[in-house]
Amino acid sequence: MDRIKGWSEIFPQNSFLRQTRAQPLPIFEGSAQVWVKREDESGYGIPGNKLRKYASLIPCLKSANIREVALIGGAYSNHLAALPQLLHETGINTHLFLRGEPTLKSVGNLALIRLLNLPERLHWVSRQEWQKVELLAREFMVAHTDYADQCFLIPEGACMPEALRGAMTLGADIRRNELELGVYFQQVWIDSGTGMSAISALLEDYPHHPDRQWNIVLNAGTEAEFLEQFEKVKSWHLEAFPGIKISAPRFRLHFPNRDRFGKITKEVLLTAIELGRTYGLLMDPVYGVKLWQCMRDNLRSNPTDAHVLMIHSGGNGLWGNMDAIQRLIEP
Repeated sequence: MDRIKGWSEIFPQNSFLRQTRAQPLPIFEGSAQVWVKREDESGYGIPGNKLRKYASLIPCLKSANIREVALIGGAYSNHLAALPQLLHETGINTHLFLRGEPTLKSVGNLALIRLLNLPERLHWVSRQEWQKVELLAREFMVAHTDYADQCFLIPEGACMPEALRGAMTLGADIRRNELELGVYFQQVWIDSGTGMSAISALLEDYPHHPDRQWNIVLNAGTEAEFLEQFEKVKSWHLEAFPGIKISAPRFRLHFPNRDRFGKITKEVLLTAIELGRTYGLLMDPVYGVKLWQCMRDNLRSNPTDAHVLMIHSGGNGLWGNMDAIQRLIEP
């Protein structure tokens, strides 16, 4: 239930894997030349960084004849609103183990989760018991299926080796953008939840551009947790590509000056409105807007004329905050 044999040989070949464009922001303040990689345009309701991970994860599930999966995450998780769409398409049944209580308000991603899944397939786990959620999910799957050998546990954010090859395609797609545009991005800015997408892209890109500066905004987790995750994903990378040496990739960690993960302040919502009205960008206030704020503040403090690329990974958090946004934009 924890690892699919042969995962490192399975390449992402799904038709839903897409190349995405880099959009210039010509009116960005200062001398930096800022571009936005539009991962949000990959598909409706499925953020681009998630879609990349699923591009290799789902072939792995199909190759192992998986019939049922347990998914783990928060009640408003982008991951839990996205992956069931593709699993249902593939004919794989899902059980979702959600952090919180069933009385939570159905807005944003939780509304999508409830739309996509029968009520009896949603299992609520209190915050007090959350540290043992994987054990609870395994026990449930063993007790309630007749084919335990065809069940699989997918952790939060699909942070797992089976998703590695798909997540790595982001690095290659950035280089495709550069080739088409005739530019080189000295800096890349990307947000981090579990860290899987950021780390995978960084490791894939490093042998090609070891001098590129990756800036990773930790919206969730601590520096110690990220570095532990980095070593884990690096070990998967070395297992899949034993001939590629990874020494010391260049990256800097940034921490949004916010009270806690998921907290949406008036300042964040006002920035989301500004991004829409100025650049036509609809950005998730949980992740994307805070990424923008970190990048903007850093470029103000450290002026540069470099080409800078921000990864707009999408996400549905904006729609979960529309009531508050409406109060700010109505006359």
